[in-house]
Amino acid sequence: MPRQKAKTVRYPTEVTIEYLIPLYIVVRNDGDGAQITKVVVDDEADLSAPSAYEGAYTPEGDRLDDFNAVVGEARHLIECDGSTEWPGWEFGW
Repeated sequence: MPRQKAKTVRYPTEVTIEYLIPLYIVVRNDGDGAQITKVVVDDEADLSAPSAYEGAYTPEGDRLDDFNAVVGEARHLIECDGSTEWPGWEFGW
């Protein structure tokens, strides 16, 4: 019986991470590794419920579980990888 190749689990290739400011950081992986593609400060946000990390979302706005591999990759890139390139910031989501 021939060996079968393991199936790859497909995850979203784009994740938006929300932080307190509120700051939205879009991380995209097009197959060449994850990179930060957009950083947006929501200057009209309600700051009544502060939290350092609010969550992760798909491009369609669906919430992603914090234990999702793509979310982990994005948070590592943002919070731990000092060598990553950051684009200019935008104001207004």
